[in-house]
Amino acid sequence: FTGWTLSGNPSFTFVDNGSQSGITPYSGSYEAELGTSGSLGYLSQTLSTAPGASYLLSFWLDNPYADPGEFIVSWNGNTLLDKMNPVADDWTIIQFVVTATGTSTVLQFGFQDDCDYLDLDDISVVPAQPGNLFTFTTNNGTITITGYIGLDGVVTIPDVINGYPVTSIGDWAFDSYHSLTNIMIGNSVTNIGYYAFDWCASLTAITVDTNNPAYSSVGGILFNKSQTTLIQYPGGIVGGYIVSNSVTSIGYGAFRSCHNLTSVTIGINVTSIGYWAFEECTSLTSVTIPDSVTSIGDSAFYYCTDLTSVTIPNSVTNIGASAFYYCTDLTSVTIGNSVTSIGDWAFGKCFGLTGVYFVGNAPTNVGDYVFAVLGGPPCCVAVGNETVYYRADTTGWENFALLTGVPTVLWNPQVQNDASFGVLMNQFGFNITGTADIVVVVEACTNLSNPTWFPLQTNTLTGGSSYFSDPDWTNYPGRFYRLRSP
Repeated sequence: FTGWTLSGNPSFTFVDNGSQSGITPYSGSYEAELGTSGSLGYLSQTLSTAPGASYLLSFWLDNPYADPGEFIVSWNGNTLLDKMNPVADDWTIIQFVVTATGTSTVLQFGFQDDCDYLDLDDISVVPAQPGNLFTFTTNNGTITITGYIGLDGVVTIPDVINGYPVTSIGDWAFDSYHSLTNIMIGNSVTNIGYYAFDWCASLTAITVDTNNPAYSSVGGILFNKSQTTLIQYPGGIVGGYIVSNSVTSIGYGAFRSCHNLTSVTIGINVTSIGYWAFEECTSLTSVTIPDSVTSIGDSAFYYCTDLTSVTIPNSVTNIGASAFYYCTDLTSVTIGNSVTSIGDWAFGKCFGLTGVYFVGNAPTNVGDYVFAVLGGPPCCVAVGNETVYYRADTTGWENFALLTGVPTVLWNPQVQNDASFGVLMNQFGFNITGTADIVVVVEACTNLSNPTWFPLQTNTLTGGSSYFSDPDWTNYPGRFYRLRSP
């Protein structure tokens, strides 16, 4: 600790080898004990720097007790860190990337600990290089990147750090790094952890070296090598996305926190939608799920607050816990005929949900609070305004109502071949009858061999019936009609 200037309140501040404080230096023989009481002391040094150059500032800090106090770090008068009443913590490395504006720069630490000492050790200021901007661990001669402290928007993962190959990017490594726009991965990385690029709101491209044996990229999107698993969709891409038909699996958290994603069409060979796959895609308004999907993972569409309706195809057998939790704008859900299991809180806190339309029998494995909108035990749990609608040839609905607390109603609209059927007042129409007050959508198409159905009218069967008429029927050589749920 040579070359430092002590100012302010210098009481109880000294260089120690651990014999006086009882705290062993982080490394080497000496540490600074910062123990001023009542007012701040300052430790500063003037460094020779190059104007415009970036430097990596690193130091280790130990705070044995959560005493009243403050710890401040400043670079040429600009505050980098100001901790009031810092919590108790063991030796912890703290790093900043800083830029010099002149040929000399003042590095200053401000400190106050009213009851004990703050311990400072291993202060270094070195030119910022790509290899020293990453935090990492070393295991069996390989490097796992655990974080990044640089300021760059474009980041290249190095193949080697300190002579060891970089083989892994750890869980959450770049989490919430909002400046990141592009990341380039070389051929040495063979493992990427969960949520490695989570909440990277500006990230628009992940590019993988073509020689990488484990991963690949197409259009800036990260896949496994064979492009059968979509691993990470960059959070900064704006608009809709069509998942390729080569993809069979959407990985855990693949689209998580992609706040700019507005719509997604899932490819026809995808069989599973992983846990948290679309969690917190707050601009997602529509999703098309193909009849190849068999499972929707836990929290798959959690907090997709702009999603208004969803159709779960007949191929799906399991809807995971919290799969559509807090989809506040969701009003209508159609569930196919193969679902046998619905997890806890699957549609919890979907405050706008009014109609849930089942095609098949009631699920036999029903979790807790599937449609709840208020808390859990020991609080009272309430359901919202949902009504479950079922078809005449299905079973299990009395028990389903008991398990969920949601009313179940027979959905049985029928077109009547009576005096109303046909052309009246130059309009083609017919009566629809069924359970009172159910809602029915009438759709039309012009070609049954390759149909494209368009909704024409939404009818409420007030009192058990409603009349539909089509004023545009004469504009088509032939027109076909069908009924569906909203």
